[in-house]
Amino acid sequence: MIRAIVVDSGSDTCRAGWAGHTRPTQERYGAAVRRATQRGYVENWEAAAQVWRSVLAPLDPCKSQQKGISPKFACEGSTVPWSGLTPAPVLLSETLFNSTRNRERAAAFFFEHVGVTGFHMQCSAQLSLYTSGRTSGCVLDCGAGSSSCAPIFEGYLLPQHASRMEYGGQDVTAQVADELQKRGYATSLKSCGPTFGTLTPAQVEEIKKEHCFACKTAEKYAEMLTSELMGVAGGETEAKLPDGTHISLGAAIRFGAAEQLFCRSITAAGRTRAGSASATASSLQTAVNKASWGVYDLDGSPPHVIDLVLAGGTMRLKGLQERLAHELALPGSKKSRPGYPALRVAWSHESPELATWIGGSIIAQLDTFNNMWVSKQEYEDNGPHSLRRKCF
Repeated sequence: MIRAIVVDSGSDTCRAGWAGHTRPTQERYGAAVRRATQRGYVENWEAAAQVWRSVLAPLDPCKSQQKGISPKFACEGSTVPWSGLTPAPVLLSETLFNSTRNRERAAAFFFEHVGVTGFHMQCSAQLSLYTSGRTSGCVLDCGAGSSSCAPIFEGYLLPQHASRMEYGGQDVTAQVADELQKRGYATSLKSCGPTFGTLTPAQVEEIKKEHCFACKTAEKYAEMLTSELMGVAGGETEAKLPDGTHISLGAAIRFGAAEQLFCRSITAAGRTRAGSASATASSLQTAVNKASWGVYDLDGSPPHVIDLVLAGGTMRLKGLQERLAHELALPGSKKSRPGYPALRVAWSHESPELATWIGGSIIAQLDTFNNMWVSKQEYEDNGPHSLRRKCF
């Protein structure tokens, strides 16, 4: 029996590999992925098809070196042959509040253009929770293009208590670039190659990873910012670029970029794609407090402890976990949670950016998951609507 292929398609990175493996074997990132997916939703289906083909081609059980067939390639500029058929089931991750239309369109691509034998889609929050070894809890997922907090009970997502925020690591990087420009350093987040006198997106991203922190408290950040404006040293540091250039980084760059995750008055897109203001949260802590209402025992009483599982690459930002724990421990935050339950913060995985893929790798290899696949025969009989019976 051919094993399943797991595909985690995000706003900045697309990963794929065989179910049962501990890590994905194929990864695509950068401009090609960002053209396809924005804020977690597929916007450019042609670009998405190229990205998916490029990660599936090396995993294709059918080799394209057949006599008399000129090899096609996975995507533009690729040297990987693409046979056009992948006779294996595929599990594809999806963002919170993904539309039925998007699901059906994805299924149509994989069945009709890739030739999969089975297909299933599952929310990234559920997959990340499975990675941590749990089936109930709240998952706070901070990715590149969006963040979300979803309560899950016994494997079932509770969307009425979930929240989605259309900002993430890309917005933190963008704010770092804006602050650098204010200091006289030219940046170009749309450029992929080196430009003389201009910081490339990779360099800005590296500055964020190496030098940006989340302050322990909002008051501490305000204190450091005030000190900097008054000319008092403390939050200033220097970053060294690959060409040997040193650039100055102040408190607004080092600590200010992460503040939007905890206090953001205007979201990047204004509202969620679900079209509901009630599904929008203004900060990570408000999203967690809302999600905690969904994690109840079967008798309707709140649990004594809520497992808050952290996932997504943005969670690697230094100090973020400590700041989140502080915000959730504040009296005002506690009162917004039912029954004042304690929160037990845990990592989904030592590499939180891989949590979604690893969770998919775990469940897709289980015999009990076989009933969840939408088979090729079901798709041919009922069309894309067959997903509504098994993907929810």
